[in-house]
Amino acid sequence: EDNLLIYYAGHGIFDREEDEGYWLAIDAADDTSVEGIGNAWITKQVKATKARHVLLLIDSCFAGSITKTRSAYSLVPRKNLDAKLINRLSLKKSRIAITSGGNEPVVDSDGGDHSWFAKKLLEILNENNNVIYSLNIYDELQKYVINNADQTPAMAIIKGTGHNDGEFFFYSKS
Repeated sequence: EDNLLIYYAGHGIFDREEDEGYWLAIDAADDTSVEGIGNAWITKQVKATKARHVLLLIDSCFAGSITKTRSAYSLVPRKNLDAKLINRLSLKKSRIAITSGGNEPVVDSDGGDHSWFAKKLLEILNENNNVIYSLNIYDELQKYVINNADQTPAMAIIKGTGHNDGEFFFYSKS
């Protein structure tokens, strides 16, 4: 019944020959796949976890390469979530990724301490006074990042990991 949220902010690369994206550790010597953690491995770990809900928030270049599925761009987030909907979607397994960009380079900083993606994510979470879910967060992130940076956030189910139409919910402290 656990919820697992993984937030990765760092460097990412895309190896065109392998058709795979990689997350690079801060101490990676080279910008090569040899130094990185591949999306295929990450996907296997998401599939293997026993947590009911998994949400990857990935703020790095080429992060969108993990989904390889259609974005949630056309979905319309619900502003008011009723208890029945929350309960129903909480019982179903979810495996979702929200990325700071598609399969493209992204801006590391807004000129301050955070990227455009991280800045807005922190604002959304700090100002939340209700129950919100991943699509609400994505909708706000996408609008903000597109208006401030030359990148397009993406959201999708992580293919092949057992997603079963569940949702990842965030509850306010109050």
